[in-house]
Formats: sequence, C-alpha cells, structure tokens
Amino acid sequence: MEPVFYVDLFVLYNFLVDALLLWAVASLADRPIRISRLVVSALFGGVAALPPYASEWPASFTVGYAAVLSFLVVCVAFSVRNVQVLLRLTALFWLVSLLYGGVLTFLASWEGRGAGLSTTPTSHASWGALLLGYALMFSLGKVTLRALERGRRGIAHRVRGTARAEGKEVSFVGLVDTGHLLRDPVGNVPVLLADTSVLVRLFPELGGLPQAVEVLERLVEGRIPRDFPEPLVRRFRLLPYRSVGGSGLLPSFVVDEVVLEAGRERVRLHRPRLAWSVRPLFSDAAAEVLVPAEVFPSAELSSDPNRRREGHVDVADPRA
Repeated sequence: MEPVFYVDLFVLYNFLVDALLLWAVASLADRPIRISRLVVSALFGGVAALPPYASEWPASFTVGYAAVLSFLVVCVAFSVRNVQVLLRLTALFWLVSLLYGGVLTFLASWEGRGAGLSTTPTSHASWGALLLGYALMFSLGKVTLRALERGRRGIAHRVRGTARAEGKEVSFVGLVDTGHLLRDPVGNVPVLLADTSVLVRLFPELGGLPQAVEVLERLVEGRIPRDFPEPLVRRFRLLPYRSVGGSGLLPSFVVDEVVLEAGRERVRLHRPRLAWSVRPLFSDAAAEVLVPAEVFPSAELSSDPNRRREGHVDVADPRA
C-alpha cells in the first residue's frame, strides 16, 4: 500500500516545527520576536516547504532551496536589517534544526525496536518523542552556544529588556557595559543609553521630527523646538556627563519602568532615564541599549544603598 500525502497535515506539521524552532532561535540568541511575525514566518515556511516534497526534487536542489528558504523565514521572523546578523540567526536556525532532526532520528529508531534509521523519522516517532526531542534539542543548543561563547575572549553579555512609557511597551536587546557609570544627579537614577530606534518605538512623536541630529543639537543647547510634542517635554531631561576628552549635556527621557532579564536575574527599574543616541551604538545591530552593570545585584559595581529585594525582583528606588 502506497503512503498517502496529506497537504494540510504536512503544512500544519511544518508550521508547528518552524514556530518552535524560531522561538528556540529567539530564546538562544536573546532576540525579541513578535508573535505575529512568528506566526507569519512559520506559516510561510510550512507552505513554501511543499514543492520539494510534492514534486520529489533532487537532493542537491532540495538542499539549496532549504538554505534560501530558511534565510527568508528568518528575515520575516526578525525585524533586523543587518545582513551579518541575519546570517548568524540563519546559521543558528540550521543548528537547532539539525539537532532536532538528529535527536528525532535517534528516538524514532529507538522506538522502532531496531527497525533501523528512516529517511522520514517523524513518521515513526510518537508525540512523546517529538516533545522530548524538542527539549533535548533546546538543551543541546544552549550547551553548544555556551561552549562557543567560552571559546571567544571578551564576549559581551547581552540582556533582554522591556521599556514602558505613555501606555506603550517596547522590547529591546541590551548590552551590559561595566564602564557605563552615568547616573542622573537628581535622585541618583541610573541612565541607559538607547538608539533612536528604541525611542521612536516608545515615543512615535520623535519619528515625526525632521532632521533628528539638528533637533538633538538644539536640545543639548537647551532650546526646545516649538513643535516638540508635549509628552516629550514633560519627560525630557538634560544630563551632565564627563568622558575622556571632554564633557557636556546628554538629552534623555524619563520612562515609567524598565525591566531587564539576564539569565536568572530579573531587575526592575522605576522611572530610569533613557539617554538619546542618534547614531547606532553598534554597526552590526548586536544591541540597541547600553545598560550599566551596576543595576544588577551580581555585578561588582552594584553598591546602590537604595536597593531592596522583592522576591526574585530587584528594585532600585530613585528619589525623583
């Protein structure tokens, strides 16, 4: 009896697998991903995977098609314009895919009681094997990435964060900087240096201002433009700073709350300052916000006397 090919089940299965693999990539790479983008990219991958199987393409064509398709799926899932970052995310997508396929092949052959390896291992694997395979894949992927990171010297520690203001919530990728010690002298409040992209997502009114560099220069001089939105005027602050070679004023905005997650640590900052960096902080879009290391309890620089512990959440209480 010849096997029957069900298109709807094929698309559904690939949709679920692609969604799980993309979520694993986002978690392992510490990249925020929207549910809408995750669903659209997984559905696109499930439908686009039909031609090689329905038409029985040669192996070489199938591999090439899969490489291009995986890159397109990653492009749809993650809102990143840097090609190098997209290629790294695609490589990670292939890594977790190969780990998942390898684990499933082993579990399917083990469940088959010595029936041998199959070219379609999922047809012999139970739902328990599929779930166990995903858990093992995620664990192996995490171990592999940690091993690669240990082999690199001076690798930066990235965190995931969420900023809230004016009823909006924006996710970002932050980079912990031990040399970043800037604080607002009024209240001794921590300051995070943010790209324009983060502030525009949080305050869409900034996107309507022409020539952001000129507006920034006028703000540093203490001249607020007449068309500057009222919510931004209330939240605007000028912070004095000193660096090697000079000093000056840094424009920033008061946000309601910032939540940072680094491994098992979760830090909530009330009314911190987001300093405005018009030019991108990193050329490869590796992060969007510079986070001072002292906001984390485990950091050596963390010696703020105004801290208190609330369960697993560390809260820094500014006085302004």
